[in-house]
Amino acid sequence: MADGTGGGAAEGGPNRPIMAARSPFPQIAALGPGPALFPAAVNRLPSGILGGTQPAERVSNDVSRGAPGRPNSTSMRPGAAGIHDSRTMALAGAVMFASGGILTLVAMRLPHPEGMSSATQVLTSSIAIASGALMAAAGRWLPLWAFHVLLQFGNVLVAWGIYAADDFQLSRVFALLYLWGALYASYFFSRRMMLLHMGSGALSYAAVAWLRFENLDWIAEWFVVVGSFVVAGFVVNWMTQRIHSLARTDPLTNLANRRTLEQELARELGRAERDQRPMSILLVDLDNLKCINDAHGHGAGDTLLKSAGAAWKERLRAGDLLARYGGDEFAAILPDCSLHDATLVAERLRSAVSDGYSCSVGIALWNGHETGDELLRRADRALYEAKRLGRNRVVAAPLAPLMPEIGTPDPVVGM
Repeated sequence: MADGTGGGAAEGGPNRPIMAARSPFPQIAALGPGPALFPAAVNRLPSGILGGTQPAERVSNDVSRGAPGRPNSTSMRPGAAGIHDSRTMALAGAVMFASGGILTLVAMRLPHPEGMSSATQVLTSSIAIASGALMAAAGRWLPLWAFHVLLQFGNVLVAWGIYAADDFQLSRVFALLYLWGALYASYFFSRRMMLLHMGSGALSYAAVAWLRFENLDWIAEWFVVVGSFVVAGFVVNWMTQRIHSLARTDPLTNLANRRTLEQELARELGRAERDQRPMSILLVDLDNLKCINDAHGHGAGDTLLKSAGAAWKERLRAGDLLARYGGDEFAAILPDCSLHDATLVAERLRSAVSDGYSCSVGIALWNGHETGDELLRRADRALYEAKRLGRNRVVAAPLAPLMPEIGTPDPVVGM
């Protein structure tokens, strides 16, 4: 090959003296099974990080079929507006509960129709305010199921307020609070869970009206109220999905952007640490893109970026993430992928660029304790070394320099 990878380099081709004398990075041709590269460093890694060696046939099958990703972590919530942490969900819920209680208490001090039970409204409002304070104080530690329970608890409080009214006309004051829960579910939960919460609110409203009021005059108003929060919920859900997509997607390539990459990398590192599984990251750079822009215009460079991104995405598993990292650089997160498998995937990406163009790839395997920024820096230094060696090649960052007991710091990736 033009980059010297393949059998020639391993047999003493022209690139071998350069690698031995000047480059501390192993090239793809020199990469055997992961554990054989850094035996001393491997012994100090948490069990399962390298994941063992796997045959090329398995990697090829995973790429062609698309391996599903693993379940989401409970610390981050996938919803209509993207990924939310517990603190954000708790603060929004706290404001909703507390505001509903305060507004009801204020309404009791304003002119209002007869038939409202002051004692019941004060009790339900006080419970709502207390629930809001609890969510604000301890919500960040709540599991996901707790937010579903709290939302249903809010429906119970609203139903209680409706039941305490002597006349259905008074129920309008409290029925509007169902809308709050619908909007909360529309923003923070999936569409299926949104529909479940809306259905629960609609049924509780109908059940209380059926039990409390003798005639059926409430049906028309129930229909309008329920229809209103269903329509509003769908609009909010659709709009937040759209905004979420625009905020997390690169407009040129339609791939994930850098913000999404950083979020997903943090999640995948958490999974890898919890499950003691390997995780690798690739940084891919289109070679000489500036020269292509200068010679043929930025339109040609944009076309190359889009076509290369599409070709690379087709060669990754469904559980992998390909993102535009910036400019002519792309990044791929490979969960549950050993160094040996990552190099095979990297070669597959490199070979996908043709028609006289090429790319360079830097690989870094998570060492079991480094942060996402540190992992990206090692991959970036490997990519830099690939370009220094002449471009159009794959280079893997060594693990040994990250172990303080082993050898001296590498001049390129030393800490």
